[in-house]
Amino acid sequence: MNVEKIKQDNKHNWKLKVGILGISLFLQVAGSNLAAIPLIAKSFPNQSLTSVQALFTLPSFTIMLFILFSNAVIKWVGKRKYSYYWDDYDNSWWFNTVFY
Repeated sequence: MNVEKIKQDNKHNWKLKVGILGISLFLQVAGSNLAAIPLIAKSFPNQSLTSVQALFTLPSFTIMLFILFSNAVIKWVGKRKYSYYWDDYDNSWWFNTVFY
């Protein structure tokens, strides 16, 4: 695998850039709310601190599991090939997904 060729091919691929930034943002937001746990616990005095902490622990744990099993899920579901095409009759873009 030629890494330089892959870098050059994806240099201007905005979908790849948006995807990587979206995943990065999703992973960072999951941990950034942890500082608010004491305030949230004060706002809900009827709930235990453990249940408030579970609100932030469970999504982080789920993210970790999906990262670990992502290859298996991709093999099970399949990869997608996206295609767009212009329909002159409707004067609109159509989106097509094909699994392979």
